[in-house]
Amino acid sequence: MKKNIGMMKPKCLVCKSSIGVIRDGIQWVCEICGSNWPVERGEMKTKKEILGAIIRERNRQDIKWGEQNHTPYEWLVILMEEVGEASKAALDALSPEDYLLYQKECIHVAAVAVAMIESLNRDGGNE
Repeated sequence: MKKNIGMMKPKCLVCKSSIGVIRDGIQWVCEICGSNWPVERGEMKTKKEILGAIIRERNRQDIKWGEQNHTPYEWLVILMEEVGEASKAALDALSPEDYLLYQKECIHVAAVAVAMIESLNRDGGNE
């Protein structure tokens, strides 16, 4: 007998909660921590879909942290922390669920890079 995997409710990739995880169109959304991720690996196939995920992550960051203005050095520290998380996810990727976490961490890296550019354009990178 086949399992209906599509009906299984996943745990959040960030906070690991299964409470409050809902399906919103083509993504899962955690109502606890606000994170979201595609329902299936490889679902984002076009640049437009990938860039849309990066923009959604930037919006989430703005809601969580507000406008961030840091020096270039401080931004690099933040970016490298995200790169470290993506690297760990890549090294730990042994299953499709692991690849989803890796994909999510890559989106975080890209979103932080966008935030860096936004900050630089606002004030030349100086506080």
